[in-house]
Amino acid sequence: MILAALFFVALISGYSQSAPSATLGGIPLVVGGGFSSFDIGFSNIRLTGPSLWADVDYYGTLRRLQGFGIEMEARDLTFGKPGDYAGNLRQATAMGGVVYKWRDFHKIRPYGKFLLGYGKMQFAAPAFDPYYTSDSRTTYAPGFGLDYRIDRNILVRADYEYQLWPGLFGEDLHPQGFTFGVSYDFKTWNSR
Repeated sequence: MILAALFFVALISGYSQSAPSATLGGIPLVVGGGFSSFDIGFSNIRLTGPSLWADVDYYGTLRRLQGFGIEMEARDLTFGKPGDYAGNLRQATAMGGVVYKWRDFHKIRPYGKFLLGYGKMQFAAPAFDPYYTSDSRTTYAPGFGLDYRIDRNILVRADYEYQLWPGLFGEDLHPQGFTFGVSYDFKTWNSR
């Protein structure tokens, strides 16, 4: 009888081996900031400026949504103006959309995104209309990039984005450029 009881106790404690080795805690949010350099889409002008972003990931929800998330970003390109445009040239965007992040590969996580939002451009007034100094559009932006995890919660980001500004100056503009920055990941892995 004692031998059967010991066997039963050993059998019950053997089930505890199936517990996960880690759990995900915190909130599924990544917030970051960086510096962007963009060809603004006309006259071969390249502007630079600050960029901010926030990603909300769907970790721990439906299996079909694993890897998907929502990204919001804002960018203000105002530095590096050529002498002809001093003080009058600026391009700003505020966009949001879907992002898909693949699994980590040796601390590197590639992602792809498609954003939709609002873009505003300020420029020098053309000769035919001295009051036409700014315009705004709905903008679209496919892009991709890499996040590199340097610490448990710190990521370094390199991002490429190709924007579409329909119908600005009588034609479509296609600004494109790179963003480099640092993010803070509010998710935490708790090992057991």
